[in-house]
Amino acid sequence: TRSNYGYALGTFLRFCFELGLSTIDIFPISEGLLLAFVSSQAGSKAKGTVSNYLSALSAWHDIWGVEWKRFPLVDRALQGVARLAPDKLPLRPPVRLSDLAAARSMLDIDSNPLDAAVWACALVTFWAACRLGETTCPSQNFFNPARHVTRSAVSAIRLLPDDALALSFHLPWTKTTKRAGMTKVLSSQPDLLDPISALHHHLSFNTTPSTDNSSTSLFAYRVKAGRGWRLVPLSKDKMLDVFGHALARAGLPSLPGHSFRIGVATFYWHHGATVEEIKLLGGWDSDSFKIYLRDPVLGLAPLQQRLGAS
Repeated sequence: TRSNYGYALGTFLRFCFELGLSTIDIFPISEGLLLAFVSSQAGSKAKGTVSNYLSALSAWHDIWGVEWKRFPLVDRALQGVARLAPDKLPLRPPVRLSDLAAARSMLDIDSNPLDAAVWACALVTFWAACRLGETTCPSQNFFNPARHVTRSAVSAIRLLPDDALALSFHLPWTKTTKRAGMTKVLSSQPDLLDPISALHHHLSFNTTPSTDNSSTSLFAYRVKAGRGWRLVPLSKDKMLDVFGHALARAGLPSLPGHSFRIGVATFYWHHGATVEEIKLLGGWDSDSFKIYLRDPVLGLAPLQQRLGAS
């Protein structure tokens, strides 16, 4: 929310400065200026986006103790924005198992520390239905153990009754739970797509003699430092860059970060998971994840078959 509000405020200020207004002319925002700003977004932004801009401007007034006035004509202008809104962007595609396998074929996880970290991060993020921002850091220079998962958060591996392996790891902060965090679970998967094997390899490969697991980012990777090595936190941008280049070398398009969460929700749905089971696996506290489900034929046809045969 903070970054979205910052972007919204920046958008408004750029609009004002392009009109030649100074700061003293801008705040508190007059009805005419607010109407002009909202109207300028017609045809290029959706109503929801502009409404979020207004929420950011309201919060900005609250911070400075200035009364925020929501003028009636602004709501009329928002209706105009809704009527002139551009077509919706195409749905973001899901990460599929075939995408993961293709990327793996182009990564050198045995001799490249970064590739090993990216591969482990991809599988853990996918199978645990994490947001990519929960398993990576904003940048390699910003790591906070109170916000970003550390190596000490990973439990010991357990052997399940069916001989499968499982472990858990605790996220110290998530978008929905905030500082309460959330515990995620991983279980072994077949062959190359096993997150436990990939994570174990990464942690064994990307370590140094001085590594402190309680203060080391889970997917930090080794880089040269003089005669030795140091560990660098894996940033979201770096992860997507390496994973995207691997897909490109395999002849596939790159995918946005949210495609991992979309992909695993769709995967579980296609394999018979119920809405409540998907919510539990992904840590969703509402049915909002339904917008992530792709290819309804594969999701609903098996259900129809089961019901028809009952």
